[in-house]
Amino acid sequence: MNGGVIVKKQALLISLSLFCAIIIFTGAASATDDQNTLSSDTSDSTSSSQLEDTQSIYKSSNLEETKSQGVYNSQLVTYEKVKYSYTAKVSYKVRNKKVYYKSYYKKWYKSGGRWRYTWRYVWKYKWTYITKYRYEARTAYRYVEKTSDKPTNNRTVTVEISNIDTSTGADVTKNNVLMKHVSRTSVVNKLIQASRKGTPMIRFGDGTGTKVMMVSGVHGSEIPPQIAMLNLVNSLMDRNIKGTIYIVPFAIPSSTARNTRYWNGKNPNSISNIAGTPTNKILNVAKLNQVKYLGDFHSTKVGGYPGKNAVFCSKYPVYNSYLMAKYISSQTSSKLLTYASAAMEYPGAVEDASNVLRIPAVTCEVLSNHGTVRSGSVNKSYSQMLAFLRYCKIF
Repeated sequence: MNGGVIVKKQALLISLSLFCAIIIFTGAASATDDQNTLSSDTSDSTSSSQLEDTQSIYKSSNLEETKSQGVYNSQLVTYEKVKYSYTAKVSYKVRNKKVYYKSYYKKWYKSGGRWRYTWRYVWKYKWTYITKYRYEARTAYRYVEKTSDKPTNNRTVTVEISNIDTSTGADVTKNNVLMKHVSRTSVVNKLIQASRKGTPMIRFGDGTGTKVMMVSGVHGSEIPPQIAMLNLVNSLMDRNIKGTIYIVPFAIPSSTARNTRYWNGKNPNSISNIAGTPTNKILNVAKLNQVKYLGDFHSTKVGGYPGKNAVFCSKYPVYNSYLMAKYISSQTSSKLLTYASAAMEYPGAVEDASNVLRIPAVTCEVLSNHGTVRSGSVNKSYSQMLAFLRYCKIF
């Protein structure tokens, strides 16, 4: 009996030891799993944070790169309105002498029961005039670059002139058709000089308020809007504006200099959605400066499309494109051409690509054959530009 009790005690001890071993093993395994889970969570959080850091660094580096590549050769230029005297050659007419001539008329009389007539004449005269010239002393105002920091009572205007793309530079004075109609003021000469280094841009305003961008010369052979844009630059020197205006008078100076429509064998108004192209860089600068409205100004040849004074726009994704075009059309008697959605037919056009970027844009066209200046086309393009600025409440 004692032997049986001992055997039972030994069996109980063995079972207890086995139970403890199982509990210890299970606890160790669970601890290992918890440790593995903890390390996995830690590594996942570390990798995700590293990814976020990498993305933020990538975004910031892209932003800095965009900022650094946005504009080049930026400089602030102050112009002063000064009075100057000049001698004008004035023409006038002087009455010279009488010239007599016969003036015929019908003399009616009744003969044979019916009315008949015969030709009669009387002597009349008219004066002839000769043109003579005289020289008169006159005074006028112009803006010259201010080189002194001394205070003055004269009106001063500070503008910023920079370059968007340094790969498009050329001497636009080689385009004789263009230069024949350009008023070479001090600020225009500065822009022409800047165009030799690349696509020039001039900023009126201090970069605050409503920001708008106006572009011409996307096609270098479309001369009237480029002339009108330079005329606008001259007129803005005497205007008080509300907001900021970015003006690109020569989108591609190399094309303007050669009076050609193309850039590297391509249509610039069909590749603005391709990175690195001149028109795409213009849109990048517009986006970087948070431009609210954009106007692209062109000319169309007779028999082309649209072949008339017109304004292009779209209703989607920004409805303001349509509202802006409708206003310009009503103010300038230009045909309104509306598309349901941007980038449907012309995805690479400056206007369409801008609307896709949620920057309301329009394309204004005036009738003038490529490489020429049709009578009245410059004034029509200028009126479209003023209507664009009025809609944007810049004036």
